[in-house]
Amino acid sequence: MSNFPEVVRPQSGLDKADIVFEYEVEGGVTRFAAIYRSQGTDFVGSIRSARLLDLELVPMFDGLLAYSGSNEWIRQYILDSDWKWRALSPHLGVNCPPFCRYPQEGKAYEHTLFGNTYQMWEVAEERQVNEGLPGRGFAFSDTPDPGGVLAMDIFIGSYNKRQDTRWQYNPADGRYYRWNSSLPHVDAVTGKQLAADNIVVLAAEHVDRPDIYESETGSTVIETYLWGSGDAYVFRDGLWYEGTWWHTQGRTGLWITYPGGEESIHL
Repeated sequence: MSNFPEVVRPQSGLDKADIVFEYEVEGGVTRFAAIYRSQGTDFVGSIRSARLLDLELVPMFDGLLAYSGSNEWIRQYILDSDWKWRALSPHLGVNCPPFCRYPQEGKAYEHTLFGNTYQMWEVAEERQVNEGLPGRGFAFSDTPDPGGVLAMDIFIGSYNKRQDTRWQYNPADGRYYRWNSSLPHVDAVTGKQLAADNIVVLAAEHVDRPDIYESETGSTVIETYLWGSGDAYVFRDGLWYEGTWWHTQGRTGLWITYPGGEESIHL
C-alpha cells in the first residue's frame, strides 16, 4: 500500500489489518504491507506494486500476495516461486473484482487501484489456494513482561524531508496512535486515527540491487535483508524492550526474543 506522495493519504483499510509492515523503498519513502487474517475489508488501498521484501513476507505468513503489478525482475521471481498461484494481481490477470480503479481528480492513475479482501479470498478459493493454514504469534499476554523501560513517544526519523513516523502512547486505552509526517494518520473510511497495541522496530540491513531497477524512476532497487538477525525494539503498554530478531530463509516465521519475554513468531 502506498504512503507517498502525500496525495495518497489517507489510505483505506489499514485499520482492519492484524499486522502492518512499514518499510523503506526507493527515494527514502515508505510503503505498507498489510496482513489480513482475523478480519477483512471491502475497500483497501491504494494498492501499489510488489517489492522484494513482499517476497519474503508471503512464505513467512503462508499468505496470499495482492498487488498492482511489478517490474519484470520481480514478476519473474513470483512466477518462479512455489507459491505463484497465491499471487493475485491485475498484472497476472486478476482484475475487477477484486481489484478496481476509482479515478479521482488530482490523483495520478497509479494511485487509483483499490481492492476487496473478501473477493480476493474468493479468488483464492476458486484456485484452491485459500488453505486456512494455522497462524502463530497473533496472541499476546495481557500482562507486560518485567524489565520494560517507560516509552510514551516513539519517533522514527525522516526517511526524507517530507516523511517521518511517530507513535504516541495513550494510557487511557493502552494503544499507540500513529502520526504520519507530523499529522494524525487517519483511515479514509472511518476518519479515525490509526492505532496499534504493539509496535516492533526491526533493525535490518538495506542494500542496493544494481541488477534490478525500479520501473517508474529507473533507480536501483533497495533490498531489505529480513533474514539472519538484528536488533529489535518492542513497545507495548507504554514500555520498551530491547531484543533480537532472527529469521532463516525458507523457514516460516520471524522470531523475536528479549529479556523477560517469550519468543514471538510472525511479528
